[in-house]
Amino acid sequence: MPLSPGSQIAGYRVVSLLGSGGMGEVYLVENPQLLRREALKVISLAGAQDPDFQRRFTNEARTTASLDHPSIISIHQYGITDGTPWFTMNYLEGSDLTHGPISAADVVTVTERVADALDYAHRRQVIHRDVKPANIFVSRDASGGGIERVTVLDFGIAKLVNSTSLTATSAFIGTLAYCAPEVIEGHDATAMSDQYSLACTVFQLFTGQAPFTTTTPSALVMSHLTKPIPPISSLRPDLGAFDAVLTRALAKNPADRYPDCRSFAAALKSAVDGSGEATVIGPAGGHRPATPAPVGTPIPSGGLSNPPSYPNPGHPNPPSHPNPGSYPNPAQPNPGAYPASPGYPGTPPPTPYPSQPGIASGPTMANPTAGLGGPGTVPLGGGQPPTYPPSQPNHLVGGVPGQPYGQPQPPQRKKRTGLIVGVIAVAAVVIVAAAVGIAFAAGAFSGSKDDDVTAAQPFTMSAYGKTTCTVQAGKAYCWGKNGSGELGIGSTTDSTTPVEVGGLSGVTAISVGGYADSDRNSRTTVCAVAGGEAYCWGNDHYGQIGDGATGSGTDKTSPTKVPNLTGVTSIATGYGSTCAVANGDVLCWGDNDSGQLGLPGVDETTTPTKVAGLPPATAVATAQGTTCAIAEGKAYCWGDNDNAQIGNGSTSRQESPVQVANLTDVTSLSVGTYTKNNSEDTPTAYVTVCATSGGGAYCWGDNAYGQIGDGSTQQRSVPTQATGLSGASVISTGWGSTCAVADAKVWCWGDNDNSQLGTTGDGRQTPAEVTGLTGQAVAVETAGGSTCSRNSAGEVYCWGHNDVGQLGDGSTSDRSTPVKLTLPA
Repeated sequence: MPLSPGSQIAGYRVVSLLGSGGMGEVYLVENPQLLRREALKVISLAGAQDPDFQRRFTNEARTTASLDHPSIISIHQYGITDGTPWFTMNYLEGSDLTHGPISAADVVTVTERVADALDYAHRRQVIHRDVKPANIFVSRDASGGGIERVTVLDFGIAKLVNSTSLTATSAFIGTLAYCAPEVIEGHDATAMSDQYSLACTVFQLFTGQAPFTTTTPSALVMSHLTKPIPPISSLRPDLGAFDAVLTRALAKNPADRYPDCRSFAAALKSAVDGSGEATVIGPAGGHRPATPAPVGTPIPSGGLSNPPSYPNPGHPNPPSHPNPGSYPNPAQPNPGAYPASPGYPGTPPPTPYPSQPGIASGPTMANPTAGLGGPGTVPLGGGQPPTYPPSQPNHLVGGVPGQPYGQPQPPQRKKRTGLIVGVIAVAAVVIVAAAVGIAFAAGAFSGSKDDDVTAAQPFTMSAYGKTTCTVQAGKAYCWGKNGSGELGIGSTTDSTTPVEVGGLSGVTAISVGGYADSDRNSRTTVCAVAGGEAYCWGNDHYGQIGDGATGSGTDKTSPTKVPNLTGVTSIATGYGSTCAVANGDVLCWGDNDSGQLGLPGVDETTTPTKVAGLPPATAVATAQGTTCAIAEGKAYCWGDNDNAQIGNGSTSRQESPVQVANLTDVTSLSVGTYTKNNSEDTPTAYVTVCATSGGGAYCWGDNAYGQIGDGSTQQRSVPTQATGLSGASVISTGWGSTCAVADAKVWCWGDNDNSQLGTTGDGRQTPAEVTGLTGQAVAVETAGGSTCSRNSAGEVYCWGHNDVGQLGDGSTSDRSTPVKLTLPA
């Protein structure tokens, strides 16, 4: 509760509240000894009374107080009173740079002074980590209005917040609109990172907007990582001389930026008088071009025009990370068999899609309709937080795709040996954002508020077969079946409670997928993104781990790095194939019997290979021979299309990316499947794809269990919106059921044979809220008759089928209502 005027704190008398935010409050106080007014900041973050936090606070306060520079705020005193950390500093008259436009000439002046302050701190091994307009304070001369003093605020605050006790994430602290790509990817902040943030600030001051303006945090993350910096001249034609300067300072690769902040400021100054930069560094952060770019037009000496008036760029809530995998179907007739093993060459089946293995039946249907597949549709939700690609659950056994059910498998291809077609209910969910947990820390002074601090944990969950994985605080945890070493613990021992995957840190995304063999055993692979690199483990029969090996005996029981792949932000594995987004490109490897690698004429490959025909991508999902990606806000799909899951109005297989009809501003994508016997008693896989757009959930493909959510069971060949659901931010579908997070609540619909909708009774064809959950939901994953969700406090709840402990509650009993899990400390 804010302190009232006249009250005392640490011997200071409170005069008034200057501002408040997620970090705490800033007060105008009177120093009783020096008889002067100062600003006092109280740190009131959750966890601020933790001894480890207080030790960090003392260290950071001492370090910051040692900085003695005219453009760095002076720390006078600091301490901990009644368990609450606080510090005092100069009370500044003026305003920060969020309070309206300043002239371009003043921008250059501000940049020079801030750059000098940052370089001073960098020489003393102090990194700011959160340079932005709100943390730069300008005091002006009372008579002429010229800049008298420029002060950088909140040194050390961002680092202070970066503690698991505060954010439950090992990601980064900062403000996303100004955050350097390398920090988003999980690397330590450096002097080069501060320079990037300063350049973003300069861009904003010149143009009235940050370099990247998006409607969701996930899209903003991907813009920093993959999109070229827009030329400043595209917004301010009169400032074309600054194009080359800002392009270099905002290079994706830190090594391509200026050697220090003052060099950047000097280049800005040179551009003003016409001696500007002649060499442009590619905005993708690549390499310096061989030929210098033309020098920008000098800015007229008569002065620089003022930038347009602009609002302070908002600090969107960090995207929540969707869950990539799906759960396996129970060993009873339910929504689908385990995903069949990737197709095996042989006599083609009578239907366009090879008979998918799958002996198990799909979810019970009240009035099955001839010609309609069972569950397997994947509805979607829209908005943030984004979702990850869930993988395919295992349920059935049957013939290998590409070959009639029961046909023996030729021994020549070792990768097919012993595999059967048992298609599982699977879901692959993608989000437009890298799975990055972000906390926004800001400063506040004299009349300006601290920016709100929003901590988002990597809410990534994924399931396939009977294995579930999640990400928390940069670590990966898995539980359930472990027949192929998919738990990543160096053994093949199952676990009914979450166990930490060994050898990984800085994990931002995870995906679980696979197929079932002839004995109905799920063959599961898990892949994760850690530190911008891809790691896979578990089953490797089709080379889906990406290390060049295939066949029996190549499974890995601990994470194995995919060679020569960096800049990874999204990953999905399923049905013997794996795809990842790296530096904006989609690369795939593994099995390609259904064209799911997007590589026409290629049967399989064990190394990541770029998919052609896509704009810069941000997310990818793959399941049961169908792959989809999000690129420049649009959805693209390729591979199998028997259920019209490509979304282009046809059922023709596509071996290259095809844009999904009628969808723009796509923020998440999910592919799901299950297998059941058709009217001729032949195991067949059914696939649904869903996407989120503008807070709505849109699905297409199979809809036999009402999992599209439009109140019907009719297959849809183009995106169709779920009824009555708005504000959707995360979606997952699998095994004939779909769940979404909308307005911080979990909603489910479709099949309910195993109470995966969070209640008993029949299924439903439109969304209904799941009760019994606490907190604000941020993620959900459903597959194989099991569902798990997560709230903003990092608490995980699961319900539904649990025959081998896939709910992670230490038992093997099914649950019809949510039960809270305990993750390892």
